[in-house]
Amino acid sequence: MSGPARRRGSIAASVEWVADSAVDHCEQCSASFGLITRKHHCRKCGHIFCSKCTGYKAVLPPQFGSTEPQRVCQNCYQELQSSRVNLQEFVLDAQYYLRSVPFSLKSQNVLLMGSRSPPEKCYFHVEESDHELEMFMVLTKAGDSCVLPTNSSSGRRVISTILTQMQHPYIYPCVRADFIQEKNTIAVIRPACTKGSLKDLIYKARDSKLPCAEKYREAGAPLPEKQIALFGRQILEALLFMEKKHMPYFDLHT
Repeated sequence: MSGPARRRGSIAASVEWVADSAVDHCEQCSASFGLITRKHHCRKCGHIFCSKCTGYKAVLPPQFGSTEPQRVCQNCYQELQSSRVNLQEFVLDAQYYLRSVPFSLKSQNVLLMGSRSPPEKCYFHVEESDHELEMFMVLTKAGDSCVLPTNSSSGRRVISTILTQMQHPYIYPCVRADFIQEKNTIAVIRPACTKGSLKDLIYKARDSKLPCAEKYREAGAPLPEKQIALFGRQILEALLFMEKKHMPYFDLHT
């Protein structure tokens, strides 16, 4: 087999496959390829291995656009298995946190929403006692890249205050934000946005709760100039509000 890097349907949509012509031996065991020993791509990392070294099957993260087990190499298989363990940890973390707040899990499943997939960021469908308003909870591990301090009580209060006090017509509200110190996790609860995001509008997504790989599979369409002007003004007004309130905005999302 030779030629440029290939992609099979939507499976390798999140990674570029190594070209067949670029490799003449297995990247794991160094076996030489030929008529008997054939080349196989790992569906997760895109590298080339022999049949034995890609004899593992695993479900890939949601951004790959497949729910069926795919051929992967040993390293990717171990990484995916570790992620599954971490995912269960997030479910337990969610149950642990919700014992102390007036919310409960509506489903035990982790929702495949957003561009960052579990376990980096986990979404849960939650409900508030005596209220029918649909809400979502996001759990994110606070790593070294966190721009706000989480190693002190004052730093944790700052995070909660910033998120819950951003009350503005063009900023989506946050009902509750807490730092779970013993789990090193930030928990944020927001009402469900039934209209979806700006990106959903550009891609004409029918259901904002679908995984990104499904929502954004087809090419998006440019918005009319009047809509661009309207949304641009709203974004700038929201940023000016945050500037006046001395609220940092390190990451911007649609």
